[in-house]
Amino acid sequence: MVVNEVNTAPVLTVPATQTINELATLSASASATDSDIPVNSLTFALVSAPMGMTINPSSGLITWTPSQAQSPSTNLVQVSV
Repeated sequence: MVVNEVNTAPVLTVPATQTINELATLSASASATDSDIPVNSLTFALVSAPMGMTINPSSGLITWTPSQAQSPSTNLVQVSV
């Protein structure tokens, strides 16, 4: 008998649209659920983000403090898990 693992993609939930002032710190969390058993460890990453933005690969915590040079602006952020 051969048993093949079926990997189901995790479901990613990202924060809603945020508005912040320059030099103020954004702190928002992405989260994900994975229906695979056993649960696979999940790793978060920024696919597309403004300069200086970071994401904690384990927790999904996104942080960013936009500089004066980055204001005013609209920034689209892409997260993967």
